[in-house]
Amino acid sequence: MKKKILSLTLCAALLGGMSTSVCAAAEDYSEDEIHTIGVAMYDPDSAEMEMFGDYYRDYIEEGFPVKFIFSGKITDAQSECDFIEEAKENGAEGIISFAGFADGLQDVIKTCEKEEMYYALGSNSVSDENYEAIKDNPWYMGSVDFRQSYAAFGRVQLSQFGYHLYFG
Repeated sequence: MKKKILSLTLCAALLGGMSTSVCAAAEDYSEDEIHTIGVAMYDPDSAEMEMFGDYYRDYIEEGFPVKFIFSGKITDAQSECDFIEEAKENGAEGIISFAGFADGLQDVIKTCEKEEMYYALGSNSVSDENYEAIKDNPWYMGSVDFRQSYAAFGRVQLSQFGYHLYFG
């Protein structure tokens, strides 16, 4: 059940922007009901990452039982692995990654497996080779790929549950 709640929270955070209303205030939840998610950022000073950070802090944290830990600048797979370990030490249960280095993705997923943390790519595609290597890993939750889309539709792969959602 905890995995399902965390998965749904990850999805809500990843699919942000679909709704502007906030259903409940985070202070309505007890401390043990709040989930912590690390957010790996390729450059926290970029306009895109500032927008996601603001959205996660101003809307998701306000309406869902979740808090976020944001990385500094992630420059390669090793720095993403280091952030994953640091986030785990600070109570994170999962990672939303906007870094997603294809060359080291398998190592990143292995780090999440070792740390028992869920991992979702926030905005990136996964090569066929990497997907075949990680698709059955229970700690890999999938990806949101806005750039590689069909007729301007985003594709969400939630491989853990075998779902593919399409939205426009």
